[in-house]
Amino acid sequence: MITVLIVDDEYLIRSLVKSLIPWERLGLTFAGEAADGEQAYQIIQEKHPDIVILDINLPIMNGLELTKKLYENGFDTHVIFLTGYRNFEYARLAVTYRAYDFLLKPISKEELSFALERLATSIRAEQVKTVPLNPEEPALQEAFLRRLCFGRVGASPDLTAAELMRHALPLRPENLLVMSAELRFHDENSDGVYTYALFNILQELILKDDHFKNVCGFPSEDERTILLANILAPEKVQEILHKIGAQANRILKSNFPFTAVIGVSEVFSGYDRIHGAVRTAIHCADRTICRTEEIVFFPSGGETGASFEAWLVAACGTLKSILTAGAWQKGRAYLQSVFRTMHRQHLNQSVFRTASIRISAVLYEEAERRGILNTAEIERGALPTGRIVGHPTGRELEIILLDFYDTLESHSEQSSLSVLTRNVKRYVLAHYRECDLGLLQIADNVHASQAYVSSLFKRETGTSITEFITACRLRTAADLLSADTGIGLAEVAQKTGWSDPYYFSKIFKKHFGVAPSKFAADSDWYLEPDESEPQTAEPDDTE
Repeated sequence: MITVLIVDDEYLIRSLVKSLIPWERLGLTFAGEAADGEQAYQIIQEKHPDIVILDINLPIMNGLELTKKLYENGFDTHVIFLTGYRNFEYARLAVTYRAYDFLLKPISKEELSFALERLATSIRAEQVKTVPLNPEEPALQEAFLRRLCFGRVGASPDLTAAELMRHALPLRPENLLVMSAELRFHDENSDGVYTYALFNILQELILKDDHFKNVCGFPSEDERTILLANILAPEKVQEILHKIGAQANRILKSNFPFTAVIGVSEVFSGYDRIHGAVRTAIHCADRTICRTEEIVFFPSGGETGASFEAWLVAACGTLKSILTAGAWQKGRAYLQSVFRTMHRQHLNQSVFRTASIRISAVLYEEAERRGILNTAEIERGALPTGRIVGHPTGRELEIILLDFYDTLESHSEQSSLSVLTRNVKRYVLAHYRECDLGLLQIADNVHASQAYVSSLFKRETGTSITEFITACRLRTAADLLSADTGIGLAEVAQKTGWSDPYYFSKIFKKHFGVAPSKFAADSDWYLEPDESEPQTAEPDDTE
């Protein structure tokens, strides 16, 4: 039987909670009660209850402090919080210390029963696991799953099956399904804890459903959760997952400042198709750009438009980062590669025209930022917008934009930089991978004051030193993600100068328009297969 401890400083609340629980129906046993955190901790040490229903505002030791103590001392007790305040900081800390749920007073019998039933199901699922794992196994499982999902495992199906078995992952090759869940309308300062909350909630709901087995997955640093499972009733997949998606969002709306959308692949067979299914699921979730009322999205033949839109946003972001870093020659080569990619996809003229307008906007923004086009030149038709809307072919559009690019480059070359600014750029290019690189270190190296270095660099280049450092880091990160090296997002962040992978993910997504994991999964879209550019953006217009 699963044991439950009730902790609240009010006797009436403890009695009410005890009377609301359907003990026999849920297979639960009363383990005792406590009126403060210290007394509760003593009981937990003695009886090791499976579940603690815990008020936050307690005397001596409050509920959050008790939960933190349980977490730090390795207790496997599951906590359901009770509180009379809708405080998202409480919810954030609750997730940090692995609390299972967060219920608001006054407590309803239905809410409490539902939370206990879900938790009891999850506990029993854990109890029936018979495969012994060493302490490092969960991390190894997740690392292998990441490589499998993002196409980093090149083994045959038989070898993949052997690897799955070696990592105690019981996933079968028949009737496979991939789900990609993403946060929506969330707190930007979540530090990744909300992604773990989303992963745990979805995993528990899917484990509870008898139509699924062999559920596994991982939360990502870029606010995305990937789940894989074998489904026993493929014909009911849409009905089942719409129900699970609605349940998940009800739980999220009640407890957290975010909701989620879920992209789902087709049901398929074969380990070698997992990477493609992950991409499909990610693309399905991305369709919320056009449709915001739905929660769960399935393949409907419309993923090409979504993936092209994501690619175009990322391509514009890449071009912008190259230009911000001052690498004009490299930028021209990249612009040519963008058009080669579009030509290979046999896009219609309206799509070419839309893409060209977006690219010209990036170029004009760079020209305006650097002050290398004046009003007279704009009036003489230096901008390509008018020629783009004249319905030329894809090849003609490429020539128009390259001509405009060459005009900007020639103006940029005529603008000479001081020795000090060139030294700053040279130093940043040599050290931008260092996490602690900052203005003080740069100014000391070029033997000038911070204020003077910052002001001069901004005046001569049109960008701040911080923006220049970020542009160099983002371009190298994009190269690493596209190079199919198999390294994780945390390592990419570390190699490009970010100490916090969650912050790196937010900046990357803000700049490129797509999360790093999607960028990596679709690297064949973003860069030419045979492209082998250097990782450092050299400022060829000044050095």
